[in-house]
Amino acid sequence: MKFGLLYLTDYHPEIHGPAERLYNELLSQIIYAEELGFDSVWLTEHHFTNYAGIFPSPQLFLTAVAHRTKRIRLGTAVVLVPLHNPVRVAEDFAMLDNLSGGRLEFGAGRAFLRYEYDNFNISMDESSGRFSEGLEVIEQAWTQDAVNYEGRFFKVRNLPVLPKPTQMPRPPIWAAAQLTPASFEFIGKRGYHMMTVPYLTGVPGTKENLQTYVRALKESGYDPADFEVSVTSLVYIAETNEIARAEVEPYIMRYIKTLTEAVAAGGEASQAEDYKHYRQHKSRLESLTFDQLFNDDSIAFGDPDKCASRIRYLQQELGMTYFKILINFGGMPHNRVIRSLELFAKYVMPRFRA
Repeated sequence: MKFGLLYLTDYHPEIHGPAERLYNELLSQIIYAEELGFDSVWLTEHHFTNYAGIFPSPQLFLTAVAHRTKRIRLGTAVVLVPLHNPVRVAEDFAMLDNLSGGRLEFGAGRAFLRYEYDNFNISMDESSGRFSEGLEVIEQAWTQDAVNYEGRFFKVRNLPVLPKPTQMPRPPIWAAAQLTPASFEFIGKRGYHMMTVPYLTGVPGTKENLQTYVRALKESGYDPADFEVSVTSLVYIAETNEIARAEVEPYIMRYIKTLTEAVAAGGEASQAEDYKHYRQHKSRLESLTFDQLFNDDSIAFGDPDKCASRIRYLQQELGMTYFKILINFGGMPHNRVIRSLELFAKYVMPRFRA
């Protein structure tokens, strides 16, 4: 199994201080994660919110990571493709692939916070079409001498796009799906790697949706064995379950509060049919308790043995091949993040390496 470090980090200036300080802490964590043997680091794009809004341009931060590291792969989980001109996205990330020596893992998503669409003057009801068309344009830009595309939202005629990526024929493409079964089907039909987060939906629902993904891969002529299934989990490890419980509670509850406020601030999600599953998202978040989170079978809070058992369970139930840990949340101090990383790398990861 592969292991990645995912930053969907909430930013609190009164706790973290200036953004520069937090960026420097994250860079030091990533450099150390490479030394510890992690396979990758992933950043999530968000805007206008304390919920990961500190990463409006993941490609900029990952370029800084590329300059300071040698091996660790550089992923996005995710780029919000519908909010951008896909030609520009293709240019930026092809540059990153070149500057990193071919280490890009390109992950794409649609976004679920309505105010991100509103403030970029894009209708959220267009998200599905813009997502699908944008990815087609990006693939053409990376693999063809010139882009020729005629869609509803994007029209590109005989346009040479430079640079081309280092990886041939293109970098790996991942797509995120969470609540909407049609998204899992779309990703399978396109032949992209899968990213999902079961702690938001529960393992049984995620398992059912992943079966839809695998079925779509097969029906589209792909071999599921050629594709990665990535699961992200909140992770905090200490020497004992009791210590982990005491230490993690204030940070995870602040994180969930920040996420809930971000969802609430955007108002209702689009009324389009393909967003219907998100309309219960806010109420579920508001009702979460710490006991529910600590005991959730898709969240790894506790000692190394408990964490490993959670990962084994997710591997068996979901067929995951890639485990991403969301380890910096709620204003957690840098030294605690580092200790949790060390414990994970020393006592958990070796149990799942070939």
